[in-house]
Amino acid sequence: MNTSIKRNINIELLRIISMLLIVIYHYQAREFGLYVIGNDRLGDFQLLPELILHSLGKLGVPIFVFISGFYGIKFKSKRLWELIIMTFFYALLSVLVYGIVYGSFNIKNLLVFTNHWWFITAYICLYLLSDGINYIIEHISKWQLLTIVIIFYFISFGDLIVSSANIGGLYLILTMYLSARWIKLYLAETMQRYCWILLPAFLFCRIGIISYGYYFHHLGVLPYINSYVNPLTMITVASLFYCFLRMKECPYKRLIYIFSSSALAVYLFSEGPCGQKLFAPLFPQYNNWNLMQLISGAIIVYIIITCIDKIRVRITNKFIV
Repeated sequence: MNTSIKRNINIELLRIISMLLIVIYHYQAREFGLYVIGNDRLGDFQLLPELILHSLGKLGVPIFVFISGFYGIKFKSKRLWELIIMTFFYALLSVLVYGIVYGSFNIKNLLVFTNHWWFITAYICLYLLSDGINYIIEHISKWQLLTIVIIFYFISFGDLIVSSANIGGLYLILTMYLSARWIKLYLAETMQRYCWILLPAFLFCRIGIISYGYYFHHLGVLPYINSYVNPLTMITVASLFYCFLRMKECPYKRLIYIFSSSALAVYLFSEGPCGQKLFAPLFPQYNNWNLMQLISGAIIVYIIITCIDKIRVRITNKFIV
């Protein structure tokens, strides 16, 4: 089976969309208290659209990881230094901006600068292990890899049931990455053929479960349906990926590449020590949920940070050999 597909502009557009979903997800979850939902909100008429958007926003991280898993991560020392320097840059920028704007400097935030973001910490660890992971994948069978993926899902998803398991970010990202690799290697033809059927079916299922939890007051289903390592989440993301892969190539290539190359920077600064507070006025406040303001706020955040990132690249590239 020929699975060698070059990167295309549609997938770079999907990368941008995934980061917009992540930005919307985080700001809505914080402002509207969607990380933990109390029973007092069960009669709130705007809760259902909040929950649906919250769940769709939760697809952002799996989409981002699926893209990496589909193409495969190949270790390069230059890229590793780029990740580390970029992470330090946004940690430093966040500390300085927070100090200037809000008058509170916290230098200790720079001591272990990666730990402000669970995703970048896990992603750098995954990057360091990528050659070993690729070697294992190349030397085991389809069914051995599937067995590993199933076991990882069992352990990761089990953390929702037995919270004392305390599965960390690296385990979550590794589960998503291996799932993407298996789908790319062994399920590509099926996904390409049926993605336009599978995507609406899985989205309908996802929204249906959320609506059930809302109308019948069973919000306990939300952590399970929204989990990063719910197999339904990953197959939904895979279907979306292949839909973009099959679409007619998007125009405006240069513009898309400019923004897609700064996607990780958008995550780092918007979720940094000051970004959460600095950009909050762009988004709707509690009891004033507004979809268009959430979308426009995320787009403005993305544009601002992309401009900052282009300056960052000019500065930091001088330190990378």
